[in-house]
Amino acid sequence: MKSASQSFAQRSGLAVFAAACSLFAFVSNLSAQLGPPPPGPGTVFYSPTIQNIQGTIPFSQSYTLTVTAPSGMTSSSTVTFLVQAIGVPIGVSTSTALSYVSFSPTQLVFTSANQTQNVTVTMAVPAGGTSGGYGYQVYTQGWSGTAPTDDGTSIQATVSPSVTAGNPPSVAISTPANLSTFSFAPSALPAQIPLTFTATATAAHPILSIDANVSGTTIGAVPVTVNGSSTTGNATVTGTGNMTITQPGVYVVQARGTNDGGTSAAANTFTVSVSGVPPTVSISSPTPNQIFTIVSGVASFTTFNFSASSTFGAITAVTATLNGVPVTAVLTGLNALSVTGVAANVGLNATGSYTLVVTATNPYGSSSAQTTYTIVNNSATPTLSLSIAQPVNGTTITRVAGSAATVVPFSFTAKEVNGTVSTLSAKLITGSTTTTQTVTTAGLTTGTATGTGSLSISAPGTYTFVAAATGTGSLSTSQSVTFTVVQTQPPASCSEKVLWLLPVSSCQVQKGGAAVSVSFMIQQCCSSTSSSSSSDNSNCGGNNYGWGYSNNNNYGWGNNYGWGNNNSSTWGGCGTWGGMTSKGQWFDDADDDDNNNTWWGSSCFGDSHNRFTVNSGTCGDYSTGDCQVDNTSCSYAKDTTVVVSISEVISNCTLGAASNFTYTSGAIGTTHYSISANNIYKLSFPTGSGKHRYRATITSTSSGTSTVIGMQEFTTQ
Repeated sequence: MKSASQSFAQRSGLAVFAAACSLFAFVSNLSAQLGPPPPGPGTVFYSPTIQNIQGTIPFSQSYTLTVTAPSGMTSSSTVTFLVQAIGVPIGVSTSTALSYVSFSPTQLVFTSANQTQNVTVTMAVPAGGTSGGYGYQVYTQGWSGTAPTDDGTSIQATVSPSVTAGNPPSVAISTPANLSTFSFAPSALPAQIPLTFTATATAAHPILSIDANVSGTTIGAVPVTVNGSSTTGNATVTGTGNMTITQPGVYVVQARGTNDGGTSAAANTFTVSVSGVPPTVSISSPTPNQIFTIVSGVASFTTFNFSASSTFGAITAVTATLNGVPVTAVLTGLNALSVTGVAANVGLNATGSYTLVVTATNPYGSSSAQTTYTIVNNSATPTLSLSIAQPVNGTTITRVAGSAATVVPFSFTAKEVNGTVSTLSAKLITGSTTTTQTVTTAGLTTGTATGTGSLSISAPGTYTFVAAATGTGSLSTSQSVTFTVVQTQPPASCSEKVLWLLPVSSCQVQKGGAAVSVSFMIQQCCSSTSSSSSSDNSNCGGNNYGWGYSNNNNYGWGNNYGWGNNNSSTWGGCGTWGGMTSKGQWFDDADDDDNNNTWWGSSCFGDSHNRFTVNSGTCGDYSTGDCQVDNTSCSYAKDTTVVVSISEVISNCTLGAASNFTYTSGAIGTTHYSISANNIYKLSFPTGSGKHRYRATITSTSSGTSTVIGMQEFTTQ
């Protein structure tokens, strides 16, 4: 039996349907009387001009509409369809009514005037739609040229209510149960919450579709993927799915089912919570059952160290008690997942058993850890001893005069049996001067303590290092060691210079295209000086050098150097002037005197050649008073680190590629030089034909750094 509301609805629908029929009959008669508009050059024609459609919900009907382009179209035109709703049932929106009409294709292309094109027009009213009369007017737009006359074409639809439509399905959610709670460990998120629901209708009006979504405090509505045993054609459909939850909170899941009678929904509320655990607490010191031994009258202390960690939820509080009495501790990391605590200088005052309890709290509860230690009294007499490891007693330390202060490290250890070491100190004594030293300590207030540091010493002498310690009560002790510092003079400074030998030492032009012999000696002079303030000259020592010189300050080199001797307070006489065993070629400097003109001898240095000035030298001057004793010693050195580089000097004063010669004890070839028994360096350099200018450079690394000690140029042609 139908309810009164259902009968009323049916009667209302029939009344609307009858009114729609009357309206459409009037429009049809009027159109028949008026007939189609007369043709014109600017008119769009439609056939049919009126299309009548009748159907029962749900339905879909199509027909063919022919469109003729206006004769006034000037170029190709792509036109689309414009639909206006001129009458819809009460309660139906214009947009809903327009959605029932569609065209295929959605646009037409006309390439010439009066051309005809066909389009399929479909009107479809879905299940659940509203019955009644629908009126539409269809136009085209997009024509080229002058806007044509367009009266459009009409669609008159009479929609009857479904005589077989049933009621919407019923929907029930079985999982999750309404107001249920799901609890997870923090590590389990995101979690999957299962969803199961059933949509039930009748065989005559089966389920057409099902869906679901979930929304909550941390997410908006999110569709849920639903699998149904059959989503269409069955009176009962069961939907299953999984809801992904990332955060704890309250959520609402909604499930829906649809048939030709409409859509129904059901909603359940559920809660997701996190089952966090209290923090974990650990105590690192004191260790379990630790025993502290104290000495009566001596203050002793220890340090408590502990920590707490939480897997989920910040730690909000950490407390410590010792035998029930609160302990003040410095906490680091509070209101985070990890906290450390330190209670320093906890007094070990009285013997007995003590229990330390540490408690930590997070939003999921509190937990504690505890450890027990014992304090006992040591009545034995304390003893204090000290030993010095360095410097070692009797050590002699050597330093160089004038150098930076010598650093002498020191270290010592103090030990107290049955007590603890309180302080460490040190001092350095030399003569009547005592200097307190800075000591770095380790282990104070324990039975063994160490002291380290360094002494800074700048002068020779005897030094005494004293180390001291204090301990329990008035205990004190000290030890000392003595060491000696001696001072040496700095090493002599040495220099090198090159004495070039013939032929490259002369101004002669060498023959181009031939090998030129390059020979030289290296004079190495090492010297150091000391001072004497005696007014007589007996302290100046012997072998002071009285150098001779010429009127033009040319030094008179010979094979007898003419050294002065100062074995007494008077200046030693000059040595005899060196001469040549034979004469060589004479070179004149082209001025009007004989100064600076040179002889080249052939036997002063064995089989080599040397240059001597003609002018005779005289003895060097000497004056009394402060005397600088010159300890210079010169010799002709054999320096195998020497590298000889010979390069051509280009016209723009740049150097060409260098030919490098290094020492060899064998045949010199074209890349090596040799050194004879009397330390003469020799090499053979192949020159180019014609006129060239060459530069020879001597570099030594005997001092540890690369130093140019000589340079000579020669020419060829």
